Amino acid sequence: MLAILIALVLWAAGLGLGRLIVYAAGWSFDGRLQQFVWQTAVGWVGISLIFFGLGLAGWLRPAPVWTLLGSLALVGSWVGFKLAPPIRRPRLWARAAAVLAAAGLIGLLALLALAPPIGAGMAWDGLMYHLPTIQTWVNQGRIAPIPSIPFSNYPMGFNLLFVPGLMAGWPEVAQLAHWSAGVLAMLATYLLARQLLPGEWSVLAGLSFWLLPLVRQEATWPMNDLGLLLYATLALLALARWQAEPVPGWLILAGIMTGFAASVKVTAVFPVIALSMLVLALSLKSYQKGWQPVWKTWLRFGVPLVLVSGLWYLKNWVQVGNPFFPFLFDYFGGDFWTAAANERFRLSQLGRGLQLPGWMRTAVLLGGVIYLGSLPRIPRLSLNWKMLLAYPALIGLSWLVTKSPQSRYLLPVYPVFLVIVWGMAGYGLRVLSFSVRPSWLYLFLLAGTILSIGQTIQTQPAELAVALGRTERQTYLARRFYMYPAYAFANSQLPPTSKLLIFPEDRTYYLNREYLWGDPISQGIIEYADYAAPVDFLADLQVRGVTHVVLSHPAFDFFINWESHNESLVDYMTAAHQLITDLASTEASLIFSENGVEIYALP
Repeated sequence: MLAILIALVLWAAGLGLGRLIVYAAGWSFDGRLQQFVWQTAVGWVGISLIFFGLGLAGWLRPAPVWTLLGSLALVGSWVGFKLAPPIRRPRLWARAAAVLAAAGLIGLLALLALAPPIGAGMAWDGLMYHLPTIQTWVNQGRIAPIPSIPFSNYPMGFNLLFVPGLMAGWPEVAQLAHWSAGVLAMLATYLLARQLLPGEWSVLAGLSFWLLPLVRQEATWPMNDLGLLLYATLALLALARWQAEPVPGWLILAGIMTGFAASVKVTAVFPVIALSMLVLALSLKSYQKGWQPVWKTWLRFGVPLVLVSGLWYLKNWVQVGNPFFPFLFDYFGGDFWTAAANERFRLSQLGRGLQLPGWMRTAVLLGGVIYLGSLPRIPRLSLNWKMLLAYPALIGLSWLVTKSPQSRYLLPVYPVFLVIVWGMAGYGLRVLSFSVRPSWLYLFLLAGTILSIGQTIQTQPAELAVALGRTERQTYLARRFYMYPAYAFANSQLPPTSKLLIFPEDRTYYLNREYLWGDPISQGIIEYADYAAPVDFLADLQVRGVTHVVLSHPAFDFFINWESHNESLVDYMTAAHQLITDLASTEASLIFSENGVEIYALP
């Protein structure tokens, strides 16, 4: 349970630093819940930026990290005590029961968040680069390029919150940090709904957020999608508050939240575009007063956005030569990448997600433009409702024009979707003069929560056994993650100076030896087409210091099936597989074989 304790320290530290920042900025929030949500979210931004600075300076070490977190956690604990509602004696037992029930529910949800351990093989990207990148930076004490993990050059603003857990040897903290972002996003959804809906309906919008299958699934992965959703939702909430209270602080907060969303991951481009378009539309309302109000609006929003997010892209530009690595390679170039690798990566993104015929895509885009153009002309619709209805349309249109529209990229739309759905439900019932008691709706949500928890318990008994300590994590990993026995062998039997080429598997978090990705698609260091014979390939591997090759036949079969729609990639992967197979049979010696995974020692 040390992982839960570290996660609580992260919450307290965020709340403490957020309180200091909010006090220094002179911002004020209505109610304890608003203070808690905003101060924690702002504090996490501050912690991430501090870790970023420590990493660039080479001081990402236990002493400064834990000193910082411990000090901020003490402040945060005091702030949390101040924000907690008072317990009055006449209602002491009722409040104590409510507190115990809430603590029990939070504990159960935390247990369920820990239940699917990261080794289950479900969080592919988590084991591929989310965890290995931060773990490597922690091990070396600095943020620097990692040639063996090309995707380590993605923005990692939210992932830096994994640092304390990985530094303490508890990767489950990464799951809990992501789960915590989901909890905070649930509260942000409620606060957004409260701007537009009656009390009970806004509560329903917030609570039902957690019942969405994709949200519950994402909350158990050590990734960052819910972090993006959280900060995009808070940015939209800040814009809604700015419309209700036109003070600069809300606009600056919207810029900070949008900027941190842009530093979470590359696909933040969708909500960032949507939020920027909303600010543009809102700023043009004041055009009749001259250009000065328009420029002030954009400066108050744009400067924080650029300052918070630009650090990551500037870091990439300095370290690898491409601020958007590996994207826009044709314009910027970039280290550890080639034109051939860029073309393969581009091809691998085609044919994914929702695929529409050209005419249908054009019709949808045209319909979206017409819809957005008609929103301002709808009478008796408040500006906040118009903004809320425009936001998912802007994200959807920008998502649709990409070559790889995957449903995960639409997560930032979910809170707004819930507010709209519950708002329509409430309006429809009022039109029908049908009265619904709030208690009925809460019972419905409680039943849904119990069913979702029961489903987790029923479908993941092995994971719960690990979370409860009834099964050793290593035993579980060996059963569920087919690469784990090979990694365990390498960690225990190969010299610490060994360097392994992993082909074509790229989930390498549990490998504690230096390695190179051999994935033919996602790396630009090894070009398999450059080798005329296995002996040439061997000579190049020896120059690179590679001592062993890990060949995963199940991963090769998976990638061939995954890319079956792209003949050129299948041909390239097949040729690369044949080259490594020939190398293994003629120049190397087999030292391990299990689950279709083989390890060969090079001469």
